[in-house]
Amino acid sequence: MGLVRKQMRFHILIIGLATIATVGGSSPSEVEADHSWSGYHWKRGSGGPVTIPLDDNMGPTWDQLLPTVNEDWMVDAAYADVLDTNVAPGRSNPERCRAVNGRVEVCSGSYGQTEWLGIATIWTEGKHVVQATVKVNDDFFDQLLYSSPAAKRRVLCQEVGHALGLDHGYTSPSCMDDEHLLADPAYARPSDHDHAALANVFDHTHRRRAFRVRASGFSASESTPPEPVQDFDGGTKR
Repeated sequence: MGLVRKQMRFHILIIGLATIATVGGSSPSEVEADHSWSGYHWKRGSGGPVTIPLDDNMGPTWDQLLPTVNEDWMVDAAYADVLDTNVAPGRSNPERCRAVNGRVEVCSGSYGQTEWLGIATIWTEGKHVVQATVKVNDDFFDQLLYSSPAAKRRVLCQEVGHALGLDHGYTSPSCMDDEHLLADPAYARPSDHDHAALANVFDHTHRRRAFRVRASGFSASESTPPEPVQDFDGGTKR
């Protein structure tokens, strides 16, 4: 019963890239120094970096991209002492993509004619992320409009960024920017600002008192338990 009660305190959040297939659009005139996802973050103890496995539940057209995206996020040594992600064998059925405590399950599958190309979901207890999933929808990526390596890399890069604790950011060129052409290779990776923002998210430890993380203003819709929080990255349907 204790485990059930603990699960019922979880909130599930969803975030997405609603305009990833559009060109242009207005960006904020001033970029905040932090674009954390409303302060949601993985809990880090005092003994060193938090390790977050990215579990590979992806099909053959995606398998080589996940290690690349992981390297894109881990290339900055600024947060090597606070965060470490690694690609690990999948622990979920790609079609269901069930979350696993302490891990990010990364999945690809035919999810139907959804409004999203990719979707990140985090389960939270207070402001702490306890588990997450990332899904990319092959029903769109089989289409010519979305099938380029740059498009796939960009969506996967952004969804992993969300799962780690970042909101959309407008520090172009960046995969966290959702207002430019999807297939532009310049937007397929995180920017230096994204790395700095991620370092800020993880640059604290939790002891007796919780550290307050400044949020960037993104308003995630929280649902009643046991529904999750998600960020969906949509594309214009063709």
